Amino acid sequence: MEPTRRLVRAVTVRTFRSLTSLRISNAVQDVLANDLKHSSWVSNLDAISTGVSSIIYGLQLRS
Repeated sequence: MEPTRRLVRAVTVRTFRSLTSLRISNAVQDVLANDLKHSSWVSNLDAISTGVSSIIYGLQLRS
């Protein structure tokens, strides 16, 4: 029973962190889109945030 509970908790925490970081990156993108009106900046930020999220997720899986 204990391993199942730990697995559910780990998945819940990771999902929450992913959604939180997604919300933050979307908010930053909205600010940049409104301030700069340059789609290239927003797409670059999107690529960077996706890469950073992937790296963080990979490190969490290893630990």
